[in-house]
Amino acid sequence: ETLVKLRHCLLFGLTTYELLECVSLAKEAQLTEHFKMLHFHIGSQITEIKRVKNAIKEAARVYTKIFKMGINLNLIDIGGGIGVDYDGSKTSFASSANYSLNEFANDVVYHIGQVCDDEKIPHPDIVTESGRIIAAYHSVVVSDVREAQGTITQMPKEEILNLRERKDSGPREELHKNIGELKYILENINPKNYFEFYHDAIEYYDEIFTLFILGYIDLDERAIAEQFFYQICHACLEFSSKELHAHTEFENLQQRMVVKYLTNFSIFQSIPDSWAIGQLFPVLPLSHHETKPDHKGSIIDITCDSDGSLESFIDRRSVKKVLDLHNPDGRPYYLGFFLVGAYQESLSNEHNLLGAIDEAEILTLQDGSFEVNKVTEGDPICELLSQRNYDIESMKKEFSHQLEKAHNGQSHLAFLEGVLENLPYLNETSRDLPVK
Repeated sequence: ETLVKLRHCLLFGLTTYELLECVSLAKEAQLTEHFKMLHFHIGSQITEIKRVKNAIKEAARVYTKIFKMGINLNLIDIGGGIGVDYDGSKTSFASSANYSLNEFANDVVYHIGQVCDDEKIPHPDIVTESGRIIAAYHSVVVSDVREAQGTITQMPKEEILNLRERKDSGPREELHKNIGELKYILENINPKNYFEFYHDAIEYYDEIFTLFILGYIDLDERAIAEQFFYQICHACLEFSSKELHAHTEFENLQQRMVVKYLTNFSIFQSIPDSWAIGQLFPVLPLSHHETKPDHKGSIIDITCDSDGSLESFIDRRSVKKVLDLHNPDGRPYYLGFFLVGAYQESLSNEHNLLGAIDEAEILTLQDGSFEVNKVTEGDPICELLSQRNYDIESMKKEFSHQLEKAHNGQSHLAFLEGVLENLPYLNETSRDLPVK
């Protein structure tokens, strides 16, 4: 009965009263020699060293008081929680930590030692369980960008009115006067008047859109107005970006005009904490470093789930809603998601049947070069289906029966078999990595 009571206390943590009760039970059952360690845990991703110091002082004082009660402790477990500086700001912001690992260790050792000296008891051995700070830095997810969505193809200003010439039939009335007004704004907008001109452009464009819905203007006129309006918006965003304090109106405009980058991975599989708890991981382009980023983007994955998106990004001491990215110009374009080594693999799920990605273990050599030490292939489609109780052989058999009389049936069956052995992602980028 005493052991059951003790186990209950130890499993769920102790208030001060419960701690005293635990010591009393241990003495009553003559089990005090089995108590060697005091353990506490104050949380995960602790951003302020002040909070760490206060917790250490309290725990050390509890440790010494229990020791003086005749419990021969010799270990103190300070739990985990060391913060990772995800945004590089070294502040108490949620995605950072205002201390280094060295400062953390120094404070822990100093404050425990000082309290023990005050109480005149032996210094304990110190145990820590901080996994995030050890594991976070070892892993990077690399994904290729498939396309950018939401961009408006911008024509040269002098060619916009040529859209009128694409009209195949019907009378060619004079363009609506609002289009002329939008053209004037685009040609004359500047850093001094862009705020006023933006408001005027909204009014003119809204009227054009209403007239189109009511059937009073044609599709070509809407296309011309759209081109003028969106180029005006881009000009306003360019002028606004040079202001010391950007106006909220243009911050909202930037959010509406953000380019969505379709990225060939699953957020639920590779960085699930970003979806589950809003964790911000550093995201950077790994390509096109010879040019300046000229797009403001957000990221969507290939899961066809509206939650499979990143719309908040690390900024120093803050969060930004857009990421500076390059114009996808047909060349391969890769993004890196950094500091994802803690928890992400164990938390990952196969939402939309998108399983584990290919993994490469990279060794950095003493001369600064590197080599691919090991490649682990991801989950093929057949394995993902088998895990959900699909009978792959039965599927092949049924498909084969359906193709017996079809033209090129065997080639279709071979194609199916090839697909089942492939990864569920849009292409394979690491199958052919050389292994040394």
